[in-house]
Amino acid sequence: DINIPNSVTDINGAAFYECTKLSSIKLGEGLVNIVSNAFFGCTSLRKVINFSNLNIIAGSEEFGYVAKYADVVVSQNDERVDDFFFRSKDNDNVLIAYIGHEKTVTPPSNYKNQNYRIGKSAFASCSELYSISIPTCVTSIDDYAFSNCYSLKKVTIETGDSILTMGYNGWEKGLFYACPLEEITILRNIIYGTNLTQGYSPFYNKETLEEIKFGDNVTMLPNAAFEGTMWYQKQNNGVVYIGRILYKYKGVMPTNSNITLKEGTKGVAGLAFKDCSNLNSISFPNSVVYIGSNAFNGCI
Repeated sequence: DINIPNSVTDINGAAFYECTKLSSIKLGEGLVNIVSNAFFGCTSLRKVINFSNLNIIAGSEEFGYVAKYADVVVSQNDERVDDFFFRSKDNDNVLIAYIGHEKTVTPPSNYKNQNYRIGKSAFASCSELYSISIPTCVTSIDDYAFSNCYSLKKVTIETGDSILTMGYNGWEKGLFYACPLEEITILRNIIYGTNLTQGYSPFYNKETLEEIKFGDNVTMLPNAAFEGTMWYQKQNNGVVYIGRILYKYKGVMPTNSNITLKEGTKGVAGLAFKDCSNLNSISFPNSVVYIGSNAFNGCI
């Protein structure tokens, strides 16, 4: 994260040439010129905060390639609410960037009394961010939103009736890329992409993730949400629950097993009993309202 001060008027040739680890930059108000190859090869530069009068556009090769790979470029035309920047078009309200330095952050509870989504790379490279609470008004969180937040350990998804759509954990990078997550609290239903083009759950293979809490109103959970986490490694073999969700059968199931779900169980996660060919029968309480995709794939 680099902050170009207001006193700088020019960024000259090859100044940041092939700085491949540079992921975020703030351009000061005094900047009037960026030479053509100043940021050439900065392939990780996803977020540009532009306080200058230069007309920098995401994806453009102009102004020294500074926004060639950017997911978002914040400009003076975007609305600032405290340390958050918003952009609205065709009823699509987006929190596009956070520029603060607080360790514990809760985004606004609404934007002009409306819901909004958190855009790509909105919090990317906020290296001081330790804890984030996602308010009920947030409808979705786009890919890379918290990538390279090297101190982010705690995530809370606040309660609500609506479903939160979350970005994926890609093969190399994703929603929480390089975040050392340790604790998550989920108080409403979530969904995310899990196909070959989108990768895995945003929490997939987060080895540092040790504590997971679900609210009683959470009824659904897609496939393989917490595979590869410390939390899952610590679970005993057999039926594993999170809150009122049956997450998975862990280990080798004994022959001719008969399983009765706990009273009050609300959902069976995707892939929960996949390939459990020794399952003879299963009994559901009337409280169950959700069975995830491929939950019993390969059981017969």
